[in-house]
Amino acid sequence: VLAKHLGAKQVIIIGRGKAKLESALKCGIDAAVSTLDGDVVEQVMNLTDGEGVDFAIETSGGEETIMNCVRFTKKRGTIAFLAFYEKMINNFDIDVFVGKEQILKGVMGEFGLVEEAGKLMEKAKMPLDGIITHEISFDECVDFIRNYKDTAKTRIKALVKFD
Repeated sequence: VLAKHLGAKQVIIIGRGKAKLESALKCGIDAAVSTLDGDVVEQVMNLTDGEGVDFAIETSGGEETIMNCVRFTKKRGTIAFLAFYEKMINNFDIDVFVGKEQILKGVMGEFGLVEEAGKLMEKAKMPLDGIITHEISFDECVDFIRNYKDTAKTRIKALVKFD
């Protein structure tokens, strides 16, 4: 969402949860690709008129999704890994990556970024309807966390009210 408001021409989100993909579209994402609807690389290439993407952000750590990023990212495009993978990546076809002269970035969050992101979101007047999927009171927090699995398919962010 932030990429769109910072000037990205087209933002595509990939996932499998229908509710979460629909939430992304409410926030202004241009297209949502479901992993349940067939070949992800083919879907992304169709959405980009066969060109691929300039910049991909991979957050799942799955071997297949990592290689999908390599396949649908343009020659000399950038792929950012934004996750803690906690394992070796075995089926990484480095020849495809090198042949496309892609750039790989490791991205790790740091303290202070939440405030900075909040300021950017406020400045851009970003719609948050799709991001905040649950509103709870402070008194409900413990139960909400205990029962987090109940909201896993639809939960993106919960807003805690302190009133």
